[in-house]
Amino acid sequence: MDHDVSLVHQMQKECIEQVKKKIQGLTKIIHFSDGCAAQYKSRKNFLNLCHHTTDFSVAAEWVFFATSHGKCPCDGIRGTIKRTATKASLQQPYKGQILSSAQLFEFCRENIHGIDFILFPKKPWNQFTLP
Repeated sequence: MDHDVSLVHQMQKECIEQVKKKIQGLTKIIHFSDGCAAQYKSRKNFLNLCHHTTDFSVAAEWVFFATSHGKCPCDGIRGTIKRTATKASLQQPYKGQILSSAQLFEFCRENIHGIDFILFPKKPWNQFTLP
C-alpha cells in the first residue's frame, strides 16, 4: 500500500466528513504535519491545499514541522494506542492476538474511550487522481 498524496487526500475526505458531523459551522481546518515529502510536501499536495475549499467545503491552512520535530497531541494518542494494543495482544496466551488493522480497529473501539476511530478499508488508493 502506497502512503502518498492520493492516500492522504482520501483520508482527509473521510476524516473531514466525520469532523463536520461533530462540529457544526466548521469554517477552517489547520493541518499539522511533519516533513514527509512523499505524503505532505509534494507539488500534488500543494495543489490539494489550493483546492481544499472546493473539495471539502472548508478552508484550510497547513503547518509543516521539520521531520520528527512536530510533537502534538496526536503523537501521544498514537503512542497510547500502540502501547495499549501491544500489551493486550502480548497478554493473550495463544489466540486472540491483534494481527490485522481490522482487529486493531475493533480493539480500540471497545477499549479506548474518548477517541473516535475510523477504519480505512483496503482500496485501490493509487487509482485516485487529484483534479
